[in-house]
Amino acid sequence: MIKKIFGVFFASWLCISPSFLYAKEEQVKLHVEVDGPGTIWIDDQRVQKEAPLEQRLDRGAILSILVSGQIESMLINGQTQSAFEEKEIVLEDDTTIKIAFQEAENELEKKGIFLDIENMGMIPAHQEAILESYQRGEEAHYVQERFKAAKKTGLIDYVDDHGFLTPQFGKMFSWISLDVPDAILLKKIETPETILEPMELIPETKGYSVIDSAHFTAHVSPGYISNGLWRLSNGKLAYCAQAMMAEPMINDATSDPFLVDNAALRKALYYGHDGPGNILPSKGWDVAKQIVATNDFCSMAYTGVSLGNQAANGWHWNNWIRSAYEEIMAKPDPIQYGYVAYMVKTPGSGINWAGQHASKQNLAFGDYEPTGSLQIKKSSSNPSISQHNPNYSFHRAKYGLYSDPKATQLVGEFIFDANGVSNTISNLKYKTFYLKELSAPQGFALDPTIYSITISKSTTQFEVKDLPKINPVSLLLKKVDQQTGLSKPQGSGSLQGAEYRVDYYADAKKAPIRSWVLRSDANGEIYLKDAYKVSGDPFYTNSLGQPGFPIGTIKIQEIKAPSGYLLDPEIREIQIRDAGNVETLLSFKAIEWKEAPISLTIFKHQKGMDVPIAGTRFIHTLPDGSQNELVSDENGRIDLAGLAFGEHRIEEAEAKNGYVLDPSPFVFVAKESGIEVKECPPCMEWDGRVLKVENAPTSFSIKVHKQNRAKTALEGAEFTLYKAEDSSEAFQIKTSDENGDLAFSNLEEGKEYILKETKAPPGYRLPLDEAHSIKVETIPTQNKVNVWIDGILQEGPHFDWEQKQLNMLVYNQEQMVLPNTALFVASSWGSLLVLASIGMIYKKRKDIGHE
Repeated sequence: MIKKIFGVFFASWLCISPSFLYAKEEQVKLHVEVDGPGTIWIDDQRVQKEAPLEQRLDRGAILSILVSGQIESMLINGQTQSAFEEKEIVLEDDTTIKIAFQEAENELEKKGIFLDIENMGMIPAHQEAILESYQRGEEAHYVQERFKAAKKTGLIDYVDDHGFLTPQFGKMFSWISLDVPDAILLKKIETPETILEPMELIPETKGYSVIDSAHFTAHVSPGYISNGLWRLSNGKLAYCAQAMMAEPMINDATSDPFLVDNAALRKALYYGHDGPGNILPSKGWDVAKQIVATNDFCSMAYTGVSLGNQAANGWHWNNWIRSAYEEIMAKPDPIQYGYVAYMVKTPGSGINWAGQHASKQNLAFGDYEPTGSLQIKKSSSNPSISQHNPNYSFHRAKYGLYSDPKATQLVGEFIFDANGVSNTISNLKYKTFYLKELSAPQGFALDPTIYSITISKSTTQFEVKDLPKINPVSLLLKKVDQQTGLSKPQGSGSLQGAEYRVDYYADAKKAPIRSWVLRSDANGEIYLKDAYKVSGDPFYTNSLGQPGFPIGTIKIQEIKAPSGYLLDPEIREIQIRDAGNVETLLSFKAIEWKEAPISLTIFKHQKGMDVPIAGTRFIHTLPDGSQNELVSDENGRIDLAGLAFGEHRIEEAEAKNGYVLDPSPFVFVAKESGIEVKECPPCMEWDGRVLKVENAPTSFSIKVHKQNRAKTALEGAEFTLYKAEDSSEAFQIKTSDENGDLAFSNLEEGKEYILKETKAPPGYRLPLDEAHSIKVETIPTQNKVNVWIDGILQEGPHFDWEQKQLNMLVYNQEQMVLPNTALFVASSWGSLLVLASIGMIYKKRKDIGHE
């Protein structure tokens, strides 16, 4: 019985979400069992009671499961499912689906309508003759036969006064049900024409629906078989894809069309009725036969069953439809011509041709797959860096267009011009493609993103933004003292307040694009931050907002030195070079800028010679009025560095013992260009680097002791001292006292004096024309004295350093030999001149703390 074969149809599309993620990919087992008169299709594989399914699927795969029949129960992994429509199953583990079908009830019989479904399409000869007369326009001759058939089938309530079925029947049941003995007489045999009139495709239509339908009856003696043809709101003619389902009605809403990757269905549509390669007219078939057969082709291709192979035990399929189907299936897949199969779903349910309640069928149509073109437009995500900059260009950048999300199946390549516009790739199917950058443009980072682009219209332009490369800079430069190498100023100087001009050049031969003046902080550091900016343009920044320099040339020059340091006019040039595939460049390294301090060295030395004088104390008055004490070291040096800008004053405050204090000041102005001298006394010599300050030794005296050979002091002896350069005039005249002593004071070192006895003491004879030259030079810092008598350097002269006094002994030369403890100076004198070495006359200089 037919009713035992076909049950009520319920369709469920059981989907596993593609977004479901797993820790690892692995396969799971799917087992499907069917019990009872029903069928399941899983990805076009038919599952029936006689043939259960065992299949391994990747975890996370998408399954489409179509269930046909009246379901009695459904178990998934042992769990009863209460509803079967729009069920979503996630195959987390091995999954077992068990479905039991039950015998379907005949909805026509419930209404008192009894049709000979078993003999559908097989019409008795006398009724076939009546149908042929209908085609000749002789319907009026068979009114009585029609009323008789209406009563016999239970359709009497659905016919008009002429015995033909009214449209009301078609709203409740399928017209195809009438292709049985008796009932077939109740429907008019006519060929609809309006539905065959072509309509223009409207691809942008939203909210698709069935806008027209008609039934066509094919007569192949001894039988008739009907099927429908539907016009969709996109203008396309559609065919039945599921023969066992209920027919869609006019104005039924449908889903949006979706592609069906089924080669058999593509062939059925391409080589069948209304297809570009329709072979059916060559068989002499009229339009009705073509439409009926094409419906069978589509349903068989999609579900494995058709109206023709089910009705009348498959008589129509076996006798005239099957051979055409097999011929079509042997032909090339029209996908190579760009022809594809689409389908729409029609929600809801109705009564199918077998009289059972069923979900409404899907409708299929074919078309050349629409294609579009794609062009890519590039732009900079930071045009302030790249715009009008020759170091950045989109020219020759390359993107690949791929058909898979992992970008492994290359479809074509985009090459860009300097304006960031690519070539156009045409003939792209309406589907999703994937875009990946293969070669970054000059000056830009390689974009790692794989973009998905859905082609859905004739021309698509996709825009991408590239990150221009930039060298982020935090610390621009750090100032250090040139002499110490430390970031700490010397003296009264400072590393704060230095100003630098920083220029960025896209082309070093042209004018800078941006410039800044930056000022150093208390640590001598300059950062690329607004807090350090004195003036200038906005800083360039990267995608994170960090300041930096684009590809090009950076020139840095000090334009204002910090106080205490010389201005360094050198221009430092740094190249920021393009490298790598990421946004961040690493060409720039913070500059260590060595500052030359404004320096001055004081060299304290003895007048007339380069003998250093240690321990001399000076007072240094700074521009702010503060004072520092300076003391010369063992080398006579005082090194000053980091002299603050302004006027300085250096004065000797205390001379070393044995030297004359000279308080004359040295006054100068420290500038970023160096030292400008305002006052320099004669005792000083400035060569632009070293200030030589001389000290003359203090004056000395000569003490003469007059005695006779008996060592008796002689009073009244007169001695005269002359300056050698003017011996005509006495410089000092002295007379010995009762102790025989006299002294010449305030004598200048290094000068030559003439000593002459000009009056003898009473009772003694004056030597005739005898005079002796005397010159004394001392080096107090070395406890050294040199005495020349008559041009002869004396050995072991006796000098009283405490009194700074040269002691001399003069006595008459009588007939005695002088003792060894004295040095003879002249043997021709009437008296003997001796450098004293005995008694209280000789005193040695005493230093502090020791003799």
